[in-house]
Amino acid sequence: MLSRLMLLKNSRCCGEGCLMCPYEPKHVKNSKTIKKEIVEICTKEELDIINKLKTSIKSKEIYYE
Repeated sequence: MLSRLMLLKNSRCCGEGCLMCPYEPKHVKNSKTIKKEIVEICTKEELDIINKLKTSIKSKEIYYE
């Protein structure tokens, strides 16, 4: 099982059905939108990685970039 941190470092979904997939839509290859629920529970290290990536965060119907 890959950690959430490892999956965030990849900067996009691999599409392989990872249990800890932080992207939405879940398990869709190359998806780069990070689920808001994931951001809310991230550690400082994970948040630093998210801030360096060119991804968006989904909050219901609103996308933040």
